[in-house]
Amino acid sequence: MDDKYLINVARSEYREAYNTADIDRLLAVCSDNLVDMSDGEPSFYGPEAKQSLRLRLAELLTENTADMVVVISDYAVFGDFAFEWGWETLTLTPKLGGVPTHIDRRYCAAWSRESDGQWRISFQLNNRNVPSLLLEERYRTAMAAR
Repeated sequence: MDDKYLINVARSEYREAYNTADIDRLLAVCSDNLVDMSDGEPSFYGPEAKQSLRLRLAELLTENTADMVVVISDYAVFGDFAFEWGWETLTLTPKLGGVPTHIDRRYCAAWSRESDGQWRISFQLNNRNVPSLLLEERYRTAMAAR
């Protein structure tokens, strides 16, 4: 099968794990050698990364219902290693009621084909998706010139 397709299937597992609050399912998509550089968190490496992710997700998904949407921008596959980048939007609705929170992030992930043949996330980096002030200024300047 095409490697991009297999990575897409694994990314779908990641998304559905959020949406069904299945932490074990989500962690199964991650390598035991995971490097996690999530926005607003310390960096974690190897088994500690998966442990930290488990703890954060348990707290998050105990208190909220999650709706994850992933937009994959592109992939680059190099044998048993691949890069993927895109955007994800996470909507968190408090289970006890309240206003949903929307978190928009950009991400970059490295995937590794492991000895069992499965693609797993070996590195993930994400940060808040913020508008480009430079582009906004150029747009305002161009509009003012009209």
